Amino acid sequence: MLIYVFHGYTQNDLYVKDLDADGEFVPIAEGLDARFGGFAIDDDFYLTTTLDAPNSRILRVDLNDPSMVNWVELVPESEHAVQGHLLAGDHLVVQYLEDAKAVVKVFTAAGDYLHDVPLPDVSSVFDWTCDWRSPDILVGVSSYLIPPTSYRYDIPTRDLSLFMTVDAPIDTTPYIAEQVWFTSRDGTSVPMFLVHRKGIELDGSNPTLLTLRAQPIPVDGPRRSLRCAESPGRW
Repeated sequence: MLIYVFHGYTQNDLYVKDLDADGEFVPIAEGLDARFGGFAIDDDFYLTTTLDAPNSRILRVDLNDPSMVNWVELVPESEHAVQGHLLAGDHLVVQYLEDAKAVVKVFTAAGDYLHDVPLPDVSSVFDWTCDWRSPDILVGVSSYLIPPTSYRYDIPTRDLSLFMTVDAPIDTTPYIAEQVWFTSRDGTSVPMFLVHRKGIELDGSNPTLLTLRAQPIPVDGPRRSLRCAESPGRW
C-alpha cells in the first residue's frame, strides 16, 4: 500500500506498507520540499521526483529498504519536464513536454536511452497505458488537425500502428499545422503554432486569430482549429 500526503501542490510525503506482513508504514520520502510519485512493480518502486530536479528525474527504490541512500537514479533530469513514465517489459518509457509538445522516449530498464516513439508531429498525449509485462504501449494523441487517436507502439520492432480513432467529419488535408518561433521583448525564444490552409503566403497580410495556451489543445483542438482554418487567414 502506498500513501501520499500532500502539503500544497509542490510538496508531498510518500509512505509504503507491506500488507502481507501487516507491517508499519515506512516513509519513502518525508519532510522534503519536493513532489514524489510513481508506481510499484514487485519489490521495486519507480519514483519520479522534483527533489534536486525541478524538471523531475526517475529513480528506482527497493521497497524492502526504501531509505534514500539506496535510491538508484535511472533517468536524470533534463532540460525538458517529465510528464509521466511507464514500465513496459524491459523498457522504461518516459513522456516529456518539449517545446510545448509531447515527446515520448524509450529507455532500458537500467535507464539507457534507446529511441523516441515516432508520434505525429505537433501533438499532445492525452492518455497512455501498458501492461508492464508486455513490451508495448497504448498512447492517445491529438493535435490541431488530428482528432483523438490511439496508437499501439511495439517497442522491439518500433512499429506504431493505429488502434482507435474518433471519426471526425472533417477533411484535414487542405490544412497544415506547424511550429515556428519568435523572440519576445526580453530576448526569450518562444514557440508558436500556426494552423492555416496550405499554399497561403505568410506575408503578414492574412487575417489572424491569436490564442495563448501552454501546449497544443489535447482533445477539442481539431474541430475548433479547423473552423478557424477554413477562413482565408491563419491562427
